Amino acid sequence: MSVTLEDAGDDPQLEPAPGATPLWPCVRVRALYEHRIDPQGMRPILRDVPAVTNLRVREIADRDWIAASREDIVPLEVGALWIGPDWAVPPPNRITIRLEPGLAFGSGRHATTRLCLERLAAAPPIGIDVVDYGCGSGILAIAAAALGARRVLAVDIDPQALLATAENARLNGMADRVHVIAAQASASATVEPASLVVANILAGTLVELAPVMSAHAMTGGGLMLSGILESQAGEVIDAYRGTFVCDVGGASEGWIRLDGTRRPR
Repeated sequence: MSVTLEDAGDDPQLEPAPGATPLWPCVRVRALYEHRIDPQGMRPILRDVPAVTNLRVREIADRDWIAASREDIVPLEVGALWIGPDWAVPPPNRITIRLEPGLAFGSGRHATTRLCLERLAAAPPIGIDVVDYGCGSGILAIAAAALGARRVLAVDIDPQALLATAENARLNGMADRVHVIAAQASASATVEPASLVVANILAGTLVELAPVMSAHAMTGGGLMLSGILESQAGEVIDAYRGTFVCDVGGASEGWIRLDGTRRPR
């Protein structure tokens, strides 16, 4: 019914080189079979494969899988923000963001996203225009709008991300302030420079997109970049040095956030 491949050790592949397909040294493979299939019959087949070790068979009893999936989703609190699914109850006096689990990246739990949320919560973008480049689930775009941004342009290359952002914006009553646009369209469209540009992607892509980010930011406007490993900070800062004054603004779990200001054009 399904096959899952996971890192069996502690060998994260954080940002592979262009065209590379890195493999973990040791991979955990989990196969889920229907009940009517005899898993014991797989044992002799797999034993003939030298690379397969530590073979285990486990029967999984049926249960309420929707309820079980909800057990693993814990609401996130960052400053005044509370981010959680629609079945969870937020505490009083919090800015609530409802985020449905979906295919697009951005639950808020990854260190790179939390670093951006922390900056937004600490310095709310009240009354300004924001660009969220690489919006994923739309969590940063919606957070910016919830914290007072006048208008947020959510950009992504992935159609699934654009759909997820639009739906999550609608769910949170932000559809009138969060506008989604494909990255290809934003490159050709006339987009007014924003007071704050946010991008949580990866270092290599951020370096390539430096001219794009510069075009989206107004003079004196802010820049917030995440998805950068500590060892990659210098490379990204160098790529933006001509148009932004940048420095490390936060760090968590080996990742850093760069904060910057757009130089005069």
